[in-house]
Amino acid sequence: GLAAAGQGLSDATLAKKALDGYFALMDAESTIDPTQQSGEKLTDSNIELELSDVDFAYPTRPDSLVCNKYSLHIPAGARIGLVGKSGSGKSTAIQLLERFYDPDAGKVSMNDTSVSSLNYKWHHRQMSLVGQEPVLFKGTIAENIFLGFSDWDGESTSIDMSAVEKVAQ
Repeated sequence: GLAAAGQGLSDATLAKKALDGYFALMDAESTIDPTQQSGEKLTDSNIELELSDVDFAYPTRPDSLVCNKYSLHIPAGARIGLVGKSGSGKSTAIQLLERFYDPDAGKVSMNDTSVSSLNYKWHHRQMSLVGQEPVLFKGTIAENIFLGFSDWDGESTSIDMSAVEKVAQ
């Protein structure tokens, strides 16, 4: 019985260490404030996107560099596809462009303006993403796109449904 109890003690030590790491991560302050009211709003509708010499590691794995001097230029109006093996940084590049994370080094920009200086809410209204495995609600694709325009802070959002229909095709 004592041998079995000793095994449980080592498991409890590992569990405590894992929980300490979890709570440290959950208590960490984000450097990005999605409720900020300040920041630039670009007026040019032709937006170029660029990642320049970006280094990035996820906060949960700071020793595992996902982007190492990564650069990508997307001209205004271009349609691109990011391809590569699993773990090559495709989703990370999108998350950096959407400013869900800030790079550890380098610059992520729209028309040579760092996305970190943009109004967060405005920035998120300029782009949309349909992931590899989207969750669709009952209805048409156009109705699902319309739902994506809903505003998380309760503001009413008016959109041109003919534009949504065009995108849905």
